[in-house]
Amino acid sequence: GGAMRLAGFHSLTMSNLALSFSRAGCLDKRLLAEVRGEILGRSLKRCVGMSALSEEGLCMVDTKPRSASPDPREEEDANMMVSCQDLVGVAWASCVAGEQEDTELLARVLMSAEANLEYLSYPLLKQLVQVVITMMPLKRSSELPPTPLLSSVHSAPDEVADDLLRRSDALPPSFVYRMMSALRVQMPMAERMGLASFEAPQSSNLHLKVSETLRGMKVPHGNEQPVLGGVLYIDIAVDGGLAIEVDGPTHFVGASKERNPETLFRARVLEKLGWRVLSVPFTEFQSLRGTKEKSAYLSKCLRKIDSRKGFSRGQRNGQKKHAGKK
Repeated sequence: GGAMRLAGFHSLTMSNLALSFSRAGCLDKRLLAEVRGEILGRSLKRCVGMSALSEEGLCMVDTKPRSASPDPREEEDANMMVSCQDLVGVAWASCVAGEQEDTELLARVLMSAEANLEYLSYPLLKQLVQVVITMMPLKRSSELPPTPLLSSVHSAPDEVADDLLRRSDALPPSFVYRMMSALRVQMPMAERMGLASFEAPQSSNLHLKVSETLRGMKVPHGNEQPVLGGVLYIDIAVDGGLAIEVDGPTHFVGASKERNPETLFRARVLEKLGWRVLSVPFTEFQSLRGTKEKSAYLSKCLRKIDSRKGFSRGQRNGQKKHAGKK
């Protein structure tokens, strides 16, 4: 069985394999369930707590119960060591693979991360934030904020935390505030290492052409608009809570028209934050000739997404105070 096959794998190996396979779109749902079950089983053997700190600043958690006279062979077996990194990695792989609102796995991730937040690296904190958003149960639609929030690296961490807490009442407020604060504290070091930037990313030529067409159509929008305190940047944010993602070749599986798992996951995170996401594939936009064809194409896309349930003129007007114009 799967459990027997996985029992011999180190927890970090399982986490890394799950991450790699999910990014490539090759993670079998049954195998993912087996990896999840094995990692959860190991983490449940003992209350998660800090026992050692790795060089990467990740707290290693020993989930193997210790007896008064431990077996030396068991002491040497590192397979049952589960770190916060392992738990977050498997959870993130599950999210990329399309799993959502896994309350049991989310609870274990929160319990492990809670003791270790200030020690986690910036990339791991970014993954943790995305896992929390993907797996958190949302409030009823009538209780959700009417418009999504734009927040840069210069926004107060509490402002971002407040927005998440307005969307879900299943998260411990103190954890959310600490998580966003830890992310901000880690940013300067991450920037020095080239893992983060206080500056918005540069727009691609294709992105700029889409923006230019929207300007000609008199559609108010902002380019490279930050969300989650700069964890993510929306290519083009349009009034009314619309995120336009200009998907270039790296957003697709090989030469196909199928968007890759990370691109789809990014869209799901934005949707969970209240954005309606419109994808503009490079294959479609680049094939258009002249401003007239491009404007007609984008107008059709905007009409189609505006007709989705839940969108209103009031939402369009309400978002103006958040979206910067360019």
